[in-house]
Amino acid sequence: ARSKTTPKIAPQYYISLYSTSGKMTSKSRSLGLVAFLCGDVAVAFQPYVHAGMMRGRSRWSSSSSTALRVLETESDTGESSGGYEEEAAAQSLRALGMSEADVKARLTGFALFDTNKDGLVDPQELKLGLEQRFGTVATDEELASVMREFDTGGLGGLTPETFVLGQIKRRIEVGQTEERAAASEARRLAAQTPLEAVTEAAGIEVNEDNGLGVRAASCVPYILPLVDATKYGFPILSQAPVLATALFPFVALFQVVPFASLICFFFFSSQSRNMGNPRLLRFNLQHAILLDIALFIPSLVALLPIPGEVSALLGEPVQDLVFLGACGIIFYCWATNLVTGTNPNGVPFLGDAAEEQTGGASN
Repeated sequence: ARSKTTPKIAPQYYISLYSTSGKMTSKSRSLGLVAFLCGDVAVAFQPYVHAGMMRGRSRWSSSSSTALRVLETESDTGESSGGYEEEAAAQSLRALGMSEADVKARLTGFALFDTNKDGLVDPQELKLGLEQRFGTVATDEELASVMREFDTGGLGGLTPETFVLGQIKRRIEVGQTEERAAASEARRLAAQTPLEAVTEAAGIEVNEDNGLGVRAASCVPYILPLVDATKYGFPILSQAPVLATALFPFVALFQVVPFASLICFFFFSSQSRNMGNPRLLRFNLQHAILLDIALFIPSLVALLPIPGEVSALLGEPVQDLVFLGACGIIFYCWATNLVTGTNPNGVPFLGDAAEEQTGGASN
């Protein structure tokens, strides 16, 4: 076996044995065999490898001096001619009209992403680089879309010429923004009431006015359920003369005008569907109607055959509960309208039903 101290034959010696066409001489073959027998396989095959490369690869110059410089570089570093490939990429980028600063920046960025140094930035390298250096998390679908757009040569990866990092990053971020907007729009459409969907499809603009005048007008419809609730409030009103005095004008008006409650009911119902009215007003019109209908239910219960003892025991407490409950709901609606200018939709069942009928919450 060859001694560890046996010097290797310099690459320049093998090159000197080549002709400019890259053909092997008998002397080089003999010397290669001797080197092989001495145990230096790499040295033995080096002339054959480089002779083939000289014949088959365009990056080798026909000049023996150029081949010598390339081979010396490879022998010294033990690597492929990465510097030559980088210079070739730089020349290609300059041919595209890029400045020296842009060429340097492009190659530096490309080298950071090309982790396996194969001359291509594949989708996984691109994904890892974007996430580590910019915090941009791209999905496989987004990466595939980028590759279809920028990998014009169909190489399965990006070359320095097609590695336009700024455009790639922007393309992914724009796509993600569009996806988020589409998801938000889908959620909005899913939350739409049937009336909102019809209104939007018809191109009707919704009146979102909630000024002070609209807020005050939105309190007026609750006079209807308030007057109808007084028939349950005689026990309380008899003990609260101030409240009875405040309600007397409204009760008297509804008694003087024939069918006043019925007229108000249908008027409120029609105006709650008038899309020209502010949404806040339409909600309260519908809400007041639903509350008035709810107040009619206890009177139906009173028609049931209930034993006299039970009726006497529960009659007054139930009437007080209905009256106080109606007054509490009405006062809540007045306060919400005047203070916040938003729909008083906190009443269970009634609020949701009014929202559905009038097309959602007011802003």
